[in-house]
Amino acid sequence: MPHFRLIMTHLVIDASLVAKWYLRDEQDAGAADSILGGLCAEEIVLCAPLLLLYEVGNILFVASSLRNRLTKISAKKVLANLQKLPINYQEPDFNKVISLTLKHNISFYDGAYLQLAKGLDIPFITGDNRLCNKLKGQEKNIFPLNEYRP
Repeated sequence: MPHFRLIMTHLVIDASLVAKWYLRDEQDAGAADSILGGLCAEEIVLCAPLLLLYEVGNILFVASSLRNRLTKISAKKVLANLQKLPINYQEPDFNKVISLTLKHNISFYDGAYLQLAKGLDIPFITGDNRLCNKLKGQEKNIFPLNEYRP
């Protein structure tokens, strides 16, 4: 019997994408769901810096405490559930992150996701269309969520 190896899709994701898993009124939530479905079906490997948990935690705080988009109990459950997902947390090279942020005039947070994708040589899928538009033609690893096709 011949042996073969399945090639899995590896992606870097950010908090703007993850928020769409839980805040159902977000644009492109369906595309985000397809990535979550791929993770749950073990067809996709998701990578992110640990920063992801801090950013999503802040999004949940704002959504529950300031915008009434979900309850505080729901916010706690969402963060607990997110921590159970098999996301591969890795840290980027911070010296390269600062170089990227200065080169492109982007936040250190955005630079962390982008540098992780560059370092791993895998796509970075984001729900942040402004970031994608800013880096269009300058960085080959970043793609908008609305263009993602499994």
